[in-house]
Amino acid sequence: MRASGGSQSLLHRVALGSAASAAFAALLAASVTSVFAAYLTRRAHDQRVQDAALVLADELEGDAQRHSLAEMVRSELRETRHTGIAFAIFDRSNGELLAGNPHVPFSQEEACTHSPALRACGVPARQGKLWVVAAAGKLDLALLFALSSALAALLAGLGAWLASRPIARWLMGPLSALRQQVGAIDFASTRSTSLGPAAGVAEVDALRAAITELLERVGRALRQAERFAADAAHELRTPLTAIRGELELLSEEASLTPETGASLQRAHRRVVELSILLERLLVLALPDESQWSASELISLQELAEDLIAALPEADRARVRLLDARGDVVVRGDSTLLGLLLSNGLGNALKFGAQVTVSACEDAGEAVLRVDDDGPGVPAEQRALAFEPFVRLGGQQRAVAGHGLGLALIAHVARRHGGVARFVDGAPGAHLEIRLPRQSAS
Repeated sequence: MRASGGSQSLLHRVALGSAASAAFAALLAASVTSVFAAYLTRRAHDQRVQDAALVLADELEGDAQRHSLAEMVRSELRETRHTGIAFAIFDRSNGELLAGNPHVPFSQEEACTHSPALRACGVPARQGKLWVVAAAGKLDLALLFALSSALAALLAGLGAWLASRPIARWLMGPLSALRQQVGAIDFASTRSTSLGPAAGVAEVDALRAAITELLERVGRALRQAERFAADAAHELRTPLTAIRGELELLSEEASLTPETGASLQRAHRRVVELSILLERLLVLALPDESQWSASELISLQELAEDLIAALPEADRARVRLLDARGDVVVRGDSTLLGLLLSNGLGNALKFGAQVTVSACEDAGEAVLRVDDDGPGVPAEQRALAFEPFVRLGGQQRAVAGHGLGLALIAHVARRHGGVARFVDGAPGAHLEIRLPRQSAS
């Protein structure tokens, strides 16, 4: 499951959290174990050194001659050479060194003493007259234990990272399945709100229920909007058509003064504009359904020919229709596709002196192009241009309109499973509509 943009997927976060937790737990456990092991190691080392001192003290109990002390120390050193232990014998009363290594420290404490370099343990001999001290180099395993702890944490984190991803994927399986089910829903229609059977995970099933309830509310709102659009179409079209007819009849009266005739013509133009606006709003009110019953097979080339032929002569002279390349047939609603192309033509004729219309087949899609030689649409504003009621800046401010033409084009294209966009090209605007292509046979 890969996240979009720069965000992390939940699976990655779970795996990373598991690896971090395992590494921290391993570091903590290894640190505590290392401290305890270091303590036990020091105790064992002290015990070994003290035992060596006791062995020499026992041997001194059988020899009362002072001159034999050095020989006994040398003998003991030969026997314990592999241990690295040094010995010294002191006069307990004054601390005088009697035999052995002069670097071994004198201390009358029966507990082992530690210096920066040595660990020394002393025991009494010959009824307490002598003091035998055994010493060995300091055994410092702190660095080794610290490195061991770090290695343990690293291995634990790596192992947890490798193991946690499949585990996290299994744990996140119900949520991933729900995400796929939600992604497969046709949100434009929201006719079906089924997200499949319950996953058996309380949190995921609660989320599934919340999404299902939301989809049901959206579906009810959409059906209400569709009913309103249908009612509005019926209630508004009829009186507008009647008013338009009455104005046309009044305009034919011979007794009208020029001023009255001009006023009737202005009123007639306003009613026509209002009718066009109403038709566009009603089309935009239709949902972007992908599963609608449009069964007509429509040739985009023939549709363009009919619409261009219906243009006023002055506009028709400015439009050039290229011959179709390939079999450019789509399945859809001829009325809606006619509105799409007529709005595209009207928009191009507003801003350009010459307009070129072409239809072709490209990569299995039907492509309809409307090109003009006007000011064009800046690349950074192309996506915004298809939003309802958006009027772009520059020269387009002076052009009359409601900002619905391009929005209607994009809406009808989506309703037919296609897309509308502006593309790069020669100076001017280049509108491209791509629709699923159908076979004419």
